[in-house]
Amino acid sequence: MCTFMKVGILHLSDIHFVNDQDWIFGKAKKIGQAVLSSWEDLDTLFIVVSGDIANSGQLDEYLVADQFFNEIKTYVVQQSGMRVVFIMAPGNHDCDLSGSKGDSKARKSFIDSVLQKPGNVTVGDTLYEGCLAVQDDFFDFARSLEPTLGYPVKPEAFYQIEIESENHCVSFNVFNTAWLSQMKEEQGSLVFPTHLASIDGEHLAKCSISLSLFHHPDNWLNASQAMEFRKMTEQNSDIVLSGHEHNRELFIKRDTETEAETQIIRATALQERDRPELSGFNVIVLDLAVKKQKYFEYKWKHVEYERLSESDWNPFLRNRFLQKLSFFHLPDFEVYLNALDSVSQHRGKHNVVIDDFFIPPKLFMTSLKGILDGKDAIKRIESEEFWKFLFEQKKTLNLRRNLAGKNNRCKDGRQDALRSTVCACSDRRF
Repeated sequence: MCTFMKVGILHLSDIHFVNDQDWIFGKAKKIGQAVLSSWEDLDTLFIVVSGDIANSGQLDEYLVADQFFNEIKTYVVQQSGMRVVFIMAPGNHDCDLSGSKGDSKARKSFIDSVLQKPGNVTVGDTLYEGCLAVQDDFFDFARSLEPTLGYPVKPEAFYQIEIESENHCVSFNVFNTAWLSQMKEEQGSLVFPTHLASIDGEHLAKCSISLSLFHHPDNWLNASQAMEFRKMTEQNSDIVLSGHEHNRELFIKRDTETEAETQIIRATALQERDRPELSGFNVIVLDLAVKKQKYFEYKWKHVEYERLSESDWNPFLRNRFLQKLSFFHLPDFEVYLNALDSVSQHRGKHNVVIDDFFIPPKLFMTSLKGILDGKDAIKRIESEEFWKFLFEQKKTLNLRRNLAGKNNRCKDGRQDALRSTVCACSDRRF
């Protein structure tokens, strides 16, 4: 097993290979030179591609990509001796929609049914597998490039790849947002049911870093799905990498409730047809030993990739939500906390949960001592003051009539505790 303390992430996206006459094909060495100019003494370089390796998901296009990626790897290894690992997510251009797989009535019918009822998708059933068959060549290519890394044997909507060393673990959560891609895509038309991703947040908390990778930013998902997808990816990731829009962005997403922070990085296109001056990529250097990071941006200029920007060494802080997960609860418990006690449905969403609409009921406080002394004073407690009030009391009873929302209020309160710095404990005896 290898040892790594300092790792690099070369983030590429939207290459759209057609053949070996593509402008980008001869630039593999130039990319390697830029990476090594960022940092030479890396233990491992992760070449992370957030989709659209091919132009139309054809086998010939992946053969060209294979030459290109291996040329980068060969140059980097020969010049530095560092380990190179490829992590890839499929994009819409990695779907072969030209043949019977992409044009089948069954696939179109399945897509329509998923758009109407996302919660009804079952992983592994015939229609699910048939819908993903348009990505067969992509997954064959990924496995051929990294035969021992653990890429799925057949296309999947979600997969995880972990690279372990003697002292660190790096986890990649790969979301296949292109699994329902069609010839003409519109923003807001995609669906990714969150139950397709089996994420163990408690395990991710034990890793040194958790990264999520997908092609489409969440604004391309259906509005009813986007919020759940965003919450899932941001809560389970230190860094989120995506592409598709050919627009470079880097920002920190801060949850105002938990104060958890997630780095969101969106890549520009590596190959924009007939516009080489737009070609670019990102490099992230992480020193896991001292928990620091640097960020570099590169763009093609004349005969090489020029460094557009370089950050200072900044602290690498793990997502606070992941830090707490290892202590607070098992993953299934969060699902229970967010589930309504009564069944509710909405035509725009299959599974309605507490977060969708719950409004805390009015709370009034009285004391048993006051009742016994004949000095019963009733005081209203505002929702935003609930936790402050609760911490000031030794014991509290929530007394209301049936179906008044007691359980849902307790569940919502428990989620509030989980999102903050509170250690909320349960005792089934009471």
